[in-house]
Amino acid sequence: GTGKSAVSTGVMEVHLTGAAESGVYSYLNKEEWEERCTYSLATGSLAQECEEVALAAWRVLGCEDGGRVDLRHDIHGVPNFIEVNPLAGLNPVYSDLPMLSRMNGIGFDELIHRIMTSAIRKVHP
Repeated sequence: GTGKSAVSTGVMEVHLTGAAESGVYSYLNKEEWEERCTYSLATGSLAQECEEVALAAWRVLGCEDGGRVDLRHDIHGVPNFIEVNPLAGLNPVYSDLPMLSRMNGIGFDELIHRIMTSAIRKVHP
């Protein structure tokens, strides 16, 4: 969404396996995700805190319609903003945003519908 209508699709944790490049969700780790990464939904206060930081970043940067905000926890467990991906990958099989949506029961068609609805509202309020 856009502005105050922006909502979180959920919070996904990326866990690197022993086969991964250590310490970073690198391009190679993303490309070979099936061997190098596992994914899980964050829940509870951890997820809530991440959603608050992500939505604040999304809104202050003026992002619109749909995308992904990347965070990383510091050694004290505080989520820190890394980057925003306002044009996040949308491959239904391996892109992070569709994977997260799927984990939260939101199918690919519904994800695209939500993004398009936000975009259309700006043109036809």
